Amino acid sequence: MSRDIYHPPYSSSSGFPLSTSSSDSSEATSLAAPTERPAPIHGVPLDVLEEIFTSLINSLVLAVDDYHGDRFPFSMLTISHVCVYWRDVSYSLASLWSFIFVPVRYLILRDEHRRERRDVDISIPPALINIYLQRSKDYPLSLFLFRMHDAMRRKGLRSTEDHTSDAIAVLRTQAHRWRELYISSVPSEFKDLPKLFTGLRNLTSLERLTCVKPFDVWKFRAFTTATNLHWLDLGEYVRPGSISSPFPYTQIIHLILRSLDFQSTSLFPNITNVTMYGTPPQHFLSPSPALTSNLVSLTICLTYFTQEHLPLYRGNVSLPRLRDLTIIYVGPVRNPFKAEYLTQDLIAVFSHRIQHLTLWRVPICVKDLITILEPLTELRHLGVHDPLPPVYRPYCPISHELIQRLATDPLFLPHVNSLDLMWQWHDVDEGMVMDMLLYRTGSTRFAKPYVPPSYLNGLIEQMRRWVV
Repeated sequence: MSRDIYHPPYSSSSGFPLSTSSSDSSEATSLAAPTERPAPIHGVPLDVLEEIFTSLINSLVLAVDDYHGDRFPFSMLTISHVCVYWRDVSYSLASLWSFIFVPVRYLILRDEHRRERRDVDISIPPALINIYLQRSKDYPLSLFLFRMHDAMRRKGLRSTEDHTSDAIAVLRTQAHRWRELYISSVPSEFKDLPKLFTGLRNLTSLERLTCVKPFDVWKFRAFTTATNLHWLDLGEYVRPGSISSPFPYTQIIHLILRSLDFQSTSLFPNITNVTMYGTPPQHFLSPSPALTSNLVSLTICLTYFTQEHLPLYRGNVSLPRLRDLTIIYVGPVRNPFKAEYLTQDLIAVFSHRIQHLTLWRVPICVKDLITILEPLTELRHLGVHDPLPPVYRPYCPISHELIQRLATDPLFLPHVNSLDLMWQWHDVDEGMVMDMLLYRTGSTRFAKPYVPPSYLNGLIEQMRRWVV
């Protein structure tokens, strides 16, 4: 018997409750005597299902920039059809329905002479957008526009213009709920995209804006109403507009640049946190005025080939307030990181008062790491994560030499009270590290274990696609 896939959830009297209770003794018994029997899909615990569904949505978010399929998986709709229990769980997670993916594609029509005519189509039906809007309840929305594979349109089918216009109209009705807007590589001929923003006056919930490919968001006055917009993420070829445009530059606090472009930061006078990766933009290779920034936190993603661009900034950039520096290394490990680029440019030139330093999987020799750390007398937190194997042992800096230096030299990082170390080789063991900590606590009391920013893992996966 067929049924409507958009039917409302069952009432609370359903035979598959969303949660179950058990005594402490039964929980202890189940933990003490694990079973090899697989759990049926309707018996997976609620918290486990929530984690699975959340991870699934997060994986889709990471996939929008380079999605190559013909159909985008609307996963929340799919998992709600597995069984009654999964459907009820999915309906209870309104926050996951708030991620709305809007695929855009070319529809190609060829005539008898093989000449092509292209229309741009939003391939998600407006009715499906409405389903997501309803099931997300009052949660703020995350809206993702991205390009799918082109498709061939059979001759005689009506134009998709009305279909696309209806989808845009539905999205505009909920503009007051937009919290995140992600514009990926939509087709350049998508002339209807500006209609999404023209005349909007209620973007008060918008907190984060991402433009992966060039799109002139700076000209829309709708963003003057985005009073809570503090995060801006710009793609490699996206450059901020002029300061005279209506875009609220002064509101931006967190800026992500997919190029090593310090010069663009001058348009944002109040930014305190910047993440940048890639290579310097072409315009930076010509002489530019010196830049002094109020930047407090800087994250830079590098590879062996992009690190050599760091000397370009010597004498051009001054960061007197920089306190938090994170270096993330992505891509294959072929050669060690050149420590002189870091000591001469990012540390010695930018700031002598760095208090938090994180080196995330940077292949560097321990003697070079010690050279970097020695002048940082104000450092409070040090985070070092060895590169993942396979990697040549000398390029993993956490070693007996580093631990010994921390344990025996009171003048080496004298004010550090927080360490985050992750090593890959067995010549460093917990006993050695504990002995070092016992020694250091005689002059300094270590804080609770420091956890790097939670976005780093996702950021690394994103950067792998953009850093060459």
